[in-house]
Amino acid sequence: MPDSRAIVIAVLAIVAGGVLACEPDQGDCEATRVVTSEVPGSPSPAASSVSVLIQNFQFVPNSTTVKVGTTVTWTNMDSAQHTVTRPLEGGVQIAGPDSAVLNHGDTYSYTYDAAGFYPYHCRIHPSLRGMVEVTP
Repeated sequence: MPDSRAIVIAVLAIVAGGVLACEPDQGDCEATRVVTSEVPGSPSPAASSVSVLIQNFQFVPNSTTVKVGTTVTWTNMDSAQHTVTRPLEGGVQIAGPDSAVLNHGDTYSYTYDAAGFYPYHCRIHPSLRGMVEVTP
């Protein structure tokens, strides 16, 4: 059965002459008068996950973009040990991944709860670097 929220939005778009809807708090919606919003009590989107491999002394993919709330899981496919570590800022490690030493086949997961750019590296092999960009 179709989601009632989707039906309401579709009907409003048709009534408005096929104009595009705009999101609340994103500028002037005056031209369309069609605004989308969350329905109270509607289920929140399921949390998502992304996998990153550590192989051939590289993070694969080296850079990834995820939404807030996404869990990234790194898997060490190398025979060498590696870590997934957020760099220090002012001598202190701030929010971000900080794994123990990962042996071949080990995994480490970190959930990103705030938007921003999160560089990381391997403490054992400092030239091994990666980046996660987290968007709202």
